[in-house]
Amino acid sequence: MKNLIYTMCILLLFAGCTKGINGVSEKTINSSSDGSAQKQLIKYGAQVEASDISSKIGVMNDLGISYNRYTITIAEWNGVDKGYQKFIDNGFHVVCNINNAVQSSSQKPVPFLKDTVTYKKKLAQILDKYQPEVVVIENEEDNHYYYSGAMTDYINEIAAASRVVHAKGLKVANGGLHPKDICYFVWKDYNDRGLTAKADDWMNLTFNSTMKYAATHPQKVDNNLNYHWRQIDTLLNAYTSLNIDYINIHIYEPINDVGNGDSTIPGCIATMADYLRRRTGKSVMSNECGQHNTSTTIVPSMLQAFADGNYAYSLWFSCDGNKAYALNNRDGSLRPNGVSYKNYVSQYR
Repeated sequence: MKNLIYTMCILLLFAGCTKGINGVSEKTINSSSDGSAQKQLIKYGAQVEASDISSKIGVMNDLGISYNRYTITIAEWNGVDKGYQKFIDNGFHVVCNINNAVQSSSQKPVPFLKDTVTYKKKLAQILDKYQPEVVVIENEEDNHYYYSGAMTDYINEIAAASRVVHAKGLKVANGGLHPKDICYFVWKDYNDRGLTAKADDWMNLTFNSTMKYAATHPQKVDNNLNYHWRQIDTLLNAYTSLNIDYINIHIYEPINDVGNGDSTIPGCIATMADYLRRRTGKSVMSNECGQHNTSTTIVPSMLQAFADGNYAYSLWFSCDGNKAYALNNRDGSLRPNGVSYKNYVSQYR
């Protein structure tokens, strides 16, 4: 009996003394349901909208996170980025998008680059100066409002980038895919494996009406979604063979504009990650997630889903615009959903 009590005390002491990064305890999360992923710590962070960088840092400190999403544009690079420097001087870890050109949904789509020789030289200059924890190549490579050109051009770009990034001892990820695409391939995978009941359940759970029509009418070759899904298939096939470290997904609630908006679709975020790991052999992350409403309950539901799904990173898009709602006001004060985020993260301290 004494030995049993002693053992229990040691276990409790060990559990209470674990420390982590980012103010998050070393709470490991379950491997994926198909057993393909090792247990890992999830790293919570954000991209914050505020009046200046000092205010952004204040919001992130208030939220209890130390992972920051940042963007450096090669076309504007002049040897130093004062904003990036300020984040690292204040102890933040950076997951950095590196875009070749200025990107905006209000302008014409930017063509994917073709000169990978010049691109690699400029990328190397940036990475000689700064060493992000993850280098994200472009932003939403499948977004036709941002980019034009063949998917093979982007594949050539990220292949060239991965050689530079890995030569610097850093990790690399794609720009960010979307749930409407990954959910489609989960459905297709169920059907391809003869799991028609699971496929039907998944479609009813995660597809909006536009997705349902496109998926059930593949003969409509001129349908925009069917064309788009063929492009995504090209990307996923390439990512399977490319030497990249993460498959990056951008996820907003309600996912695909379905669900109740107060809690995430049960199992959806985890199932998407499971599928991508099984198909590509790569780890999964999200450097952009957020909400299209102001619900306070969707926030912890979503954050827990990323943990359950064994994502490496979950970085919240705390900005207003494009249907997204920030966790904070412009003056840096937290909104009710921001308080909900803070409360969730604090339990891991």
